[in-house]
Amino acid sequence: MSAFCYLIFCFLIFVPTPTKTTDKVIVDNDWSGSASFIPVLLLLDAAAEILGITVVVGVSWVDQETLHVLRFLELGNLTKIPVYKGATYPLLNTPFRTNTWEIMHGKIPYKGAFEEKNVTAEAEGTDPTGGNPTRIVLSALPEGLPTTTTTAQDMHAANFLIEQVHTYPNQVSILALGPLTNIALAIKLNSTFASNVKEIFVQAGFFDRNLAQVTGSVLQANLNSDFNLLFDPEAASIVLTADFPSIVLVGRGAQVATFNSSYIDNITSIVTPYTTLIAKYYPRKFPMWDEAATAVLIHSNLITNAVSALADIDIAYSSPSYGTVHLWQKLLAPVYVRNVSFIQAIDTTEFFNLVRQAVQKNY
Repeated sequence: MSAFCYLIFCFLIFVPTPTKTTDKVIVDNDWSGSASFIPVLLLLDAAAEILGITVVVGVSWVDQETLHVLRFLELGNLTKIPVYKGATYPLLNTPFRTNTWEIMHGKIPYKGAFEEKNVTAEAEGTDPTGGNPTRIVLSALPEGLPTTTTTAQDMHAANFLIEQVHTYPNQVSILALGPLTNIALAIKLNSTFASNVKEIFVQAGFFDRNLAQVTGSVLQANLNSDFNLLFDPEAASIVLTADFPSIVLVGRGAQVATFNSSYIDNITSIVTPYTTLIAKYYPRKFPMWDEAATAVLIHSNLITNAVSALADIDIAYSSPSYGTVHLWQKLLAPVYVRNVSFIQAIDTTEFFNLVRQAVQKNY
């Protein structure tokens, strides 16, 4: 075997690990639309203790996203789970900065909250985008508003993360399903935050996807971009180079996990508050990124292919690769990078079974 082939073999080899027990979890997410709740149901079905839900800017603004979260918890009598608002903006990124980058390097297929305000789309149920982070769009809340007694906590999400991690050192798993701004803020606010986390699972982590972005539609380009990293590259770099005991990125492994009409018909044949929302509002055209990241956090035996590599995010604003993953082999890497696990594939049959089981329950 040549030295080159040996290096490739070492990079690709994966040894399966048994299913683990996950006790305490914080869900950090940019809650999108009226049917983003499946990750929480997967955790509850696995008897995980959800310490709280932290909300971060991403697909929309935090105030609108938080209303979705609070109403979801009401519908399932789950209001004992506390909710914490997080960052209003990325660490450096702004709509102006993003638009300027596009002039130099080309259009970003999806910009989340930084998309231009679209009154037509909002009237059809799209959460608000554009320049005002406090604007609420009622037409994008078809599940209804939460009651006045169900509100977010006063503590900032980053402070809540720090508090819980130090209350339960080395016991808290962080499930990061949106941009990584809240997590990066916690790292910068507290020097021992990351080292006291049990593990962090991140819904992101594509690499070598440039060809896939040019061989189809704009939607195809979007599906093969890495929005959670692109929206706040500086935060992503802070997280990927922090001293967490374990960092796992699940983006690529979730690409094949997509709802279809027959599967939706199957799981909604049992009527619960959540299957009703899925039938009406769950998007059919996107992979189940957040759900897959959650499932592998709980059930590591779902992983069928993974790699470990030294990695960071390109944070050079002048680069056409700004906000994307870069990998190194050990002999060529800069001194500050660390090993990160990338999930490449999962057992989709078992994954779909787990989702069906979770959403058909009454909690």
